[in-house]
Amino acid sequence: MHTFKEFFAFEWVRFLGKRNLVVFGLLFVLVLGLTQYGVVHYKNILKEKEKFREFEKERFKAVFSYKFYGTYGFRLTAVPAPFFIFVAKSSPFNDMSTLIDTSERLAVEDSLQAGNAFKARRSYFNDFSSGMAIFGMFLALLFGMETFLTVDYTKILVSIAGHKKVFLNLILSRAALLCLLFAIMFVSAYLLVLVNGIYMPIEWVLPFFLLLICAMAVFFFSLGVLMGTHRSKVAGLLIGLFLWFCLIWIAPSVVASIVELSSNSLISVNELNLEKFRKFTDFQEKYRLEEGELKPGELPSKSGEEKIVKFWKNEFKCMLDKDANLIRKMEKQAVLFQWLSSIFPTSNFVSAIYELSSNGFEGLIDFNWLTYKIKISFYERFIEVVYILKKPYEKVEPYLKDGENLFPLKTKISLPALIGILLTLIYTVALLTFSHKRYKKELFRLPEKDENHSDGLAHKLGKGGVFPFFIEKDIFGRQLFNLFSGQREEIGKSGYDFKITFEPEDLVPGDKKSDFLYLPHINKIPDHFKAGAFVKLLMGLARTGKERREEIVSKYDLKPLWRKAFRDLNAVEKGRVFMAMLYVRTFEIYLIDDALDGMSYRFAKELKDGLTELAEKEKAAAIFTINYGYVEKGKKQPPLSYTLFVPWMQQLDLQAEVEAKNDRDRS
Repeated sequence: MHTFKEFFAFEWVRFLGKRNLVVFGLLFVLVLGLTQYGVVHYKNILKEKEKFREFEKERFKAVFSYKFYGTYGFRLTAVPAPFFIFVAKSSPFNDMSTLIDTSERLAVEDSLQAGNAFKARRSYFNDFSSGMAIFGMFLALLFGMETFLTVDYTKILVSIAGHKKVFLNLILSRAALLCLLFAIMFVSAYLLVLVNGIYMPIEWVLPFFLLLICAMAVFFFSLGVLMGTHRSKVAGLLIGLFLWFCLIWIAPSVVASIVELSSNSLISVNELNLEKFRKFTDFQEKYRLEEGELKPGELPSKSGEEKIVKFWKNEFKCMLDKDANLIRKMEKQAVLFQWLSSIFPTSNFVSAIYELSSNGFEGLIDFNWLTYKIKISFYERFIEVVYILKKPYEKVEPYLKDGENLFPLKTKISLPALIGILLTLIYTVALLTFSHKRYKKELFRLPEKDENHSDGLAHKLGKGGVFPFFIEKDIFGRQLFNLFSGQREEIGKSGYDFKITFEPEDLVPGDKKSDFLYLPHINKIPDHFKAGAFVKLLMGLARTGKERREEIVSKYDLKPLWRKAFRDLNAVEKGRVFMAMLYVRTFEIYLIDDALDGMSYRFAKELKDGLTELAEKEKAAAIFTINYGYVEKGKKQPPLSYTLFVPWMQQLDLQAEVEAKNDRDRS
């Protein structure tokens, strides 16, 4: 937990750069704008529903008898839940309404019946949920790609905390930060809804929606991490963008198209209505032939009433059973859509927000069942009054009371949506597992040995000494880093014969990590990092005590540098920061790898003196490499040797004094 806190604090400061604030600020404004659009759209829907209620109220005044009421009928419409605001345009159905009368049709809008309800919906992303899906997941992908910017700065952290702990806590801290940012956006959007005077209770729906967003965000973040560990950053970016496009746009469309093809097996609305209409007209013709034509206002004979009641109990209910059968088949198509959608994180998001909007497939099916049940009940009432009680012209009472013709839809969570979240988490773990393998491979990677490379002379290193080495390539420093990290086998895999031994032998325990600090050239730390935040991170990982922290800050005058990015530091300030990193705590081994290029002699002298002090007082082994700079063409690289470096080290004091005098003269 301590390590996580340190990484999270560092990542928070890292996030607060101008670029990130501008980008996420634009996303924040966008989603709030889309939320306000959803609010306006929802208010307009409520106004229209109220007008619908008033119109039905006035329309009923024209009803003068039950017989007329049966033909005239009444209408019912669905009212979406307040959560519809966040899914205003991604919802598959804009409106659900029906006419209930004594005809043979179940008159829910034809566009929402049978296979028509499953036509591929292309307009997924133009509201709050779509803004988060498109732009939010795009930023999550890029956020993941920036997790491991360079190998060298990661090695610093790994030398202190170990590669597993660094990977895990870096991933967790950035994923948590990403989810926190999305949570802030969602809470802000929710507050905007309340400010607009729309009550939306905090129930299970809101946490589930946030979970849905965060699960998909962490998935795309993990995909970005995997692409970011690609050896070629450009190739990783292009592959990542291609996968983002496929998942956001193609996957939901493929699922919708499959379900659309499957729904073609359903009987069409027109075919069903024609079949029922023929049965209805057949009965009317049979009745006319047997009972004669009824004159206006004339009641049927007793035998005619029996025929009508028999038709209602048999043929008419059979026709309604066809409607029920169709609704059940629509239910199966909806379930198919949900289960297929659960396969991909993005299609699962689309399917889940359909039902959360209350205007999804389950809402439509609920509305169909309600219409079906009301129609049967209304027809029973009609038969009873007109043909059994024989009061067709009695004063009519509205079948639905004022306001009951507005059916409130409910938000829902389907089982496939929950399974889809679980699958998304499984995909995420798989991506991170693969990412860790790539990360580890890149962290400890050594180039294949070439014929011009010498493994170097055998030498024994031990505590209490400073061991400088001239090098031409960075291979030696990488070999030592692998060795101290417990990755000796990686050295052998690349064909190198490592001849350095240590005294005592347990200083480097083989397959276990040594107690060491690795510091490369300070320019290899990403230049947009804040110097203070990075030093604090190292202190946190090293568990630097309070007194030592204060001593380091005072000795190297770090307070003026706390908020400066590395790119804004001059050479002297970089030297101070480097020395502060050197002293975060006492280690058994210090590996300073090619840290002097372009730095001043004074810094070189200070570093030499610091390493000497650590070696003598703390009984540490300090290994110091510097680039050899030049090898004649066609000749082998000289053996690794620290003896060539000794005269240069002895001249540092004089060179540093000359450099300081020149600086004073110029000033």
